[in-house]
Amino acid sequence: MKSSNIAPIKPFKERVAELDERLYCACVRICGSKDYAHDLKQETIYQALISDYDERGNLYTWLYSIAENIYFTNLKKKNVS
Repeated sequence: MKSSNIAPIKPFKERVAELDERLYCACVRICGSKDYAHDLKQETIYQALISDYDERGNLYTWLYSIAENIYFTNLKKKNVS
């Protein structure tokens, strides 16, 4: 059996946890509210965990786009009401 020089990929949840503070700061920038940013971050992580992540892409960029999509979708729903 051949040994591999490739380091094992960290579990997805662990990689997301490492980005927790950075993602929170991004959520604050997106929504402008520290209180709402916590909810937005949690919803982003939830959506990420139930979605398929393409390992070739940048995880932070993907999470940021999920956060933006959630925020703007909620904003549209609020404006329709």
